[in-house]
Formats: sequence, C-alpha cells, structure tokens
Amino acid sequence: MSIYMDVPKEIEEKIAPYIYKGENIKLINIKYKDNLYREIQFRKKAFGKGKYILKGVLYLSEENGIVKNQFLLQELGKLSFHYKNIFDRDNGLSLISTYEDQGAIKRHEDDFHRAIKAIGFLKDELTFDIENVKSIIEKVIRLREERNKSLEDIIKLENILKSQDYVFNQEIFLKSHSIFEEVLRGNFQSIKSIYSIREYYDELKKQCSKNKRSFSIKFNLKLKEDLIKLDYVLRYFEKVINTYSGIVDFNENNYIKFIRSRHNEVIKENLNGIRGVELNNK
Repeated sequence: MSIYMDVPKEIEEKIAPYIYKGENIKLINIKYKDNLYREIQFRKKAFGKGKYILKGVLYLSEENGIVKNQFLLQELGKLSFHYKNIFDRDNGLSLISTYEDQGAIKRHEDDFHRAIKAIGFLKDELTFDIENVKSIIEKVIRLREERNKSLEDIIKLENILKSQDYVFNQEIFLKSHSIFEEVLRGNFQSIKSIYSIREYYDELKKQCSKNKRSFSIKFNLKLKEDLIKLDYVLRYFEKVINTYSGIVDFNENNYIKFIRSRHNEVIKENLNGIRGVELNNK
C-alpha cells in the first residue's frame, strides 16, 4: 500500500482555490507533537506510468485549517521529506525500495565469489598481491548483507506505520532516520573500499579478457563463467567509482554532513512551493 492517500471530498472543496488546471492531488499524514497534519501534494502527470511532477504543497491541521506558522511548516516539511525518502515505495530511489530479497542477495554473493575464484586462477599472471583485492570483494559482499538486514528493520517500521494508518510521527522518524544514516555509512565504506583498489582494475580486465579468449579456457565452461563474473564485478566497481567520484575524498563524518546538507536544501526548496502562505525566505 502507498503512503499517499486520496484526498477526501471535504478537504478537496476546502483547498479548491489552490488547485491549478491539470493538477491532481494526494495527501500524506504526519503527526507532530501529538497533533495530526496533512501534507497536500499538487501534481501534474509526467511521462511514464505512475510518474508525476510535484508542483506545490499545502499543509492542513486536523481541523482542515491551513498551517501558516513558519517554524511548524519547517518541521512538517522535514518530517514529510524523510517520510517519503525512506518509506515511499512508489519511488524507486527511496530507502525501502532498495531492499533485495534473499534470492537477489544470494545471486550477488555467488557472482562475487566466482569473481574471487577467477582472481585466484589469474594469480600467476598478475603483478600485485591478490589477497587485498579478494578481501575487498569479501568486504563488499558483507556490507551488502548488513545493509539488507538494516532494511529489514525499516520494513518492520513500515508494518508499524500500516497499523497506524500510515501516520508518520517523530518516534518513527527518529528510528528510521537512524537506520538510514547507518545504511549511508555502510554504503560509504563500500565505496571507499572499491575505490582503494582501483589501480588494479585495468590489469585485471586485461588478463581476464586475454584468458577468456584462450584456447585452453574455451572448453572449460566453469572457469570461463568465473572470468565472465570477474569482468562483471570489475565493471560494476568502475561504475560505482564514476558515480561517486565527487565524494571519494571525504571521510565518513563529512559524507554524512554532506548528505544532511543536501537534504536540508531539498526541504527548503520544497517549502518554497507551499501554497496558501507567504514564507519569510521567499
């Protein structure tokens, strides 16, 4: 079930002056200091099934009054952002959407272990000590498993949300955000580990390609598959480095501060789209 709800008729009539032509509306429920609030989202359809562009928001009290207090709007905006960032299954980039079932984890684990076997086979043709590379691949496997266990805790919190009619509150925020940053730290460790052995990738790819084409390997299907998995893992590692090249020189704490800062910027930007009230920072 989605965290987004249909807007009841009485609320739709209340906010009708703020709905622009071509927009549809959804709401999410937020509880702040024991008071229930609703974030109304004004959306326009975008290309692709289920896709939309968020055009604006509006916050209502439990009595359907428009929230205008700036401090309260900032707190509601923060809770709303983290609610969606962690629990929105309609968004493939949300934390909960990145959970992998045990079958997927097992497939990744098998691929990485076969890559390690291939490195062992290439040992005599390589100019570096392979043990460090093997240990890094093992570490990446372990961190991925730990990450998925953390996401299982997020799913447990999602079940609590379901039992509370998807009302997001400060208690669930604190628990889920703590897990979110724990996952961030694990991801960062994985990125740094992958980056630390980047100097060996070209040599590994060269030897991998050479051996895949060799006559002696041609009919050894198991070994050939191991080499194919090594090539896959190396390409994956290079993609990680290219994607996260901007943060590889950070330390872990600076990375967390960077993510928090980016999130605060998005929250502020979202608040600039509030309807029904003028903010001091606009």
